[in-house]
Amino acid sequence: MQIELESSSTLAEAAYDDEHNNDNPKLQQTAHTNDYNTQQQQEAEEFQHNNDNKQFQLTDLRADMINMDSITSPILLNHKIPFVYCDHTASNRALHSIEDYIHQNVLPLYANVHTTTSTSGSQSTALVSESRTIIAEACNARITGKASRDVVLFTGSGATSAVELALQLTLKSFSKKKKVVVFAGPMEHHSNLLPYRESDVCEVVNVPPMSGRNGGVDLKALEDLLKLRTGADDDGTTLKIGVFSAASNVT
Repeated sequence: MQIELESSSTLAEAAYDDEHNNDNPKLQQTAHTNDYNTQQQQEAEEFQHNNDNKQFQLTDLRADMINMDSITSPILLNHKIPFVYCDHTASNRALHSIEDYIHQNVLPLYANVHTTTSTSGSQSTALVSESRTIIAEACNARITGKASRDVVLFTGSGATSAVELALQLTLKSFSKKKKVVVFAGPMEHHSNLLPYRESDVCEVVNVPPMSGRNGGVDLKALEDLLKLRTGADDDGTTLKIGVFSAASNVT
């Protein structure tokens, strides 16, 4: 709690006032309210600042996209048509800044990585290593030092191969003696579904979509399926996994 001193106040008076005010519940409540309001205001300003930065970043990214607004019509010669891209979750749009950097700094000495027998190989290896470090920092991952516990893997084929690799590693940890039931939504991407289907330890149960245009998961049907699979024959050791896409190039 802050005590405002007049010019004629002494340190002793301030100490007395502070002790006296600490015994006053109303003053304590007022001070607590003021501190709370100040904290709320600071949080609101920080939230607005972060959102302003995000909005600026999104606008900046959009302006940086190659061929952002229109494309040449494949039917009408020299005719531009609006360009709308809806597949960002699978493959994002190319950016001028990234492509320019690759053209100017990567391709001149591009070579096979994991080798230091040549200048070009050393340079390419260093670029990959630096990229891994940057990605780890962005994801708050620890990949170096004694406290390292994470790994950054470049899968090579976007989100599809990343999801599939994660599933393959997960499936290897399953014991063949353990029963695994996978509840899959109606709009699952193959990378997030085929590994389960091809596994000899998993049973895939398809959850129907909701009626109408929504296309989402029928929650009542999912509830019934869960109850059915949690019956008297379930000894509590069955692992139940839900596989439901939020967004993909399927949707």
